[in-house]
Amino acid sequence: MAFLLADSFQASLEKLNGDEQKAAKLAAFELQINPANPGLQCHRLDNIKDKNFWSARASRDIRLIFHRVEGSVMLCYVGHHDPLLRLGLASQDRNPSCNRPGPDR
Repeated sequence: MAFLLADSFQASLEKLNGDEQKAAKLAAFELQINPANPGLQCHRLDNIKDKNFWSARASRDIRLIFHRVEGSVMLCYVGHHDPLLRLGLASQDRNPSCNRPGPDR
């Protein structure tokens, strides 16, 4: 499977601090090696037209946005969960016990 990095991914990665970059790079590596890893909590983004966009969890706050089609994965963006939520690129699930964002679907 081809694993590609979009310029937008590189640009958004550079905006993160050192620990966030490390988490994002580790998640990207894990996505490449084992995309079925449950720790990534991958889920399809269902609120946009192109149903080939997915989200993966790099940390409690950092998400990777990627485009997956048969034979390739392209990392498109990485960033904080809340701004991605405002753009419609992250899960809106909430943990009812504490009213905090819950795990991605």
